[in-house]
Amino acid sequence: RWLQENWLESIEVLRAQPHTSGLRRNERRLLRRFYERLDSADRASLLCESRRWMQFTSKRWRDTLRSLLEQSPRRDAAIILSRQTDYGEIRFAGSQSQNHQLANLLFLADFAGDDIHGIEAQAPFTGRPQYILDFAGNDVFEATRPGSLGSSLGSVGILIDQGGDEHYDMPVLGLGAGVAGFGLVLDSAGRDDYRSVAMSQGFGLFGMGLLLDGDLGLRMSGMNEDRYSSRLLSQGVGMADGIGLLMDEGGRDRYIAKGEIPTNYGTPGLSDAWSQGVGVGQRGLAAGGIGLLIDRHGSDRYDGSSFSQGGGYYFGFGGLWDLGRVGDEYLGARYSFGWAAHAGVAHFHEAGGSDRYRSRQIVAAGPAWDHSVVFFEDLKGNDRFE
Repeated sequence: RWLQENWLESIEVLRAQPHTSGLRRNERRLLRRFYERLDSADRASLLCESRRWMQFTSKRWRDTLRSLLEQSPRRDAAIILSRQTDYGEIRFAGSQSQNHQLANLLFLADFAGDDIHGIEAQAPFTGRPQYILDFAGNDVFEATRPGSLGSSLGSVGILIDQGGDEHYDMPVLGLGAGVAGFGLVLDSAGRDDYRSVAMSQGFGLFGMGLLLDGDLGLRMSGMNEDRYSSRLLSQGVGMADGIGLLMDEGGRDRYIAKGEIPTNYGTPGLSDAWSQGVGVGQRGLAAGGIGLLIDRHGSDRYDGSSFSQGGGYYFGFGGLWDLGRVGDEYLGARYSFGWAAHAGVAHFHEAGGSDRYRSRQIVAAGPAWDHSVVFFEDLKGNDRFE
């Protein structure tokens, strides 16, 4: 009950002060209580629940369901089947393009069509899961309620899209975010646009959040061009006791993370990002988690600001691993391209290509501050550091 009543205020405090150095006494007291409640959650049961739902992510199960929908005499209808349950609606949709505007959804399987999915999360910290599966079409996914679209607060949230060029848009705690929960977004193919504000695109806090672009176990052709845009604490971020992962299989991708809060150092025009493969702890409150951003193929551009692109802060571990062997471009600020502070650990790995690194300040490319360890490696290529 306490989480249901106070989680939003706690999240807003974290967004304003990710490093907690400027917290007032009442804010620190609120966060301490927030972490105590999250830490006392039965995450062993949650892990079992997550494993049960993960069986519905297997390619074999999805192919079987698609075959059944193809055989349905109502497959060209808007709705093949709909049922209301005590845990939310179960809906099977046909091939017509349509609007799904749902606030009490348990399970959705959409056969085809260029659809608009306006799907909100169910009430947070009630234990109600949500599963969304879209087989084909150029779709729009949008929500305003935190914990939506492959994310969860205290439960399980899964979103799978198997084809088409998708647009994803939501503000906070979405697109693969888990707070005392498990969140997964799996987009198999297409040129996709992921947009959020904060704590999204692979974010974990006492839970796990995954955003995987490219099907599980498959190597994509490398022709997709995806865009990931957020402002704060996104794109592979692990906060206290959390794991956050963003993994993209290939293509010319662009990652943007900046603009939510002015930098703590007071530099005009700059913001603190805390994004793109960062493990973030809160000093005096909780050790950081594990945050990873992995891009497997393609020539990419990483546009970040302070505290971005492979970093560990206050016992956190962060990594940015670009495994492609073509040239990439990195734009950062103070603490970027592999950095750590306050007993953090970080690993920045660039597999090859003639890369360009640009930083607005000199504290970049491998700095290890107090009691920290950093490994910066760029294996091949004629690189430029500016």
